[in-house]
Amino acid sequence: MSSGNLSYPGRRQVRLSGPSVAAVLLLAIVGLSVVWTVYTSFRIDVGSGEMAILIRKTGTDITNGDEIAPTPEHKGVQREVLAEGRHFYNPYTWSWQVVKQIEIAPGDMGIKISLTGNDLGYGDFLAKVNENGEATTKGIMPGVLNPGRYPINPYLYSVEIQKPVTIPAGFKGVVS
Repeated sequence: MSSGNLSYPGRRQVRLSGPSVAAVLLLAIVGLSVVWTVYTSFRIDVGSGEMAILIRKTGTDITNGDEIAPTPEHKGVQREVLAEGRHFYNPYTWSWQVVKQIEIAPGDMGIKISLTGNDLGYGDFLAKVNENGEATTKGIMPGVLNPGRYPINPYLYSVEIQKPVTIPAGFKGVVS
């Protein structure tokens, strides 16, 4: 028995010819390119200091009185934003916008203004807030935003950045 030629009875040796190898390689390349295309079209990369605003393209229509989608099943701009990181959403159902987060520098403060909800009642000057901290009326939100970075949906709120005014101890007054 020679060491270089082993054969087993009843077994065929399979040889791949040049065209067979080319077909397998072509099939592997096409398969990988399809997987890569799907991966990149479903991927949302949200960088540091950014957020993604989701906009649903399919689903239940919103009513004329709604300014934003009341639930994730409704079409339109969604309340929740995507934080930093990698997310995957079906591009047939969703579109998205990646925007910068609101950044308030040290020494400044932010005033959050609700853009959605019912109009303020007569004599009210601050927006009404529910138990989740979301505004139910339009207007200036109670409290201020301290220095830092905030993922605030620009379709729901605008933020004005102001310098705080310090009134020294022992003084009274109205600042206009």
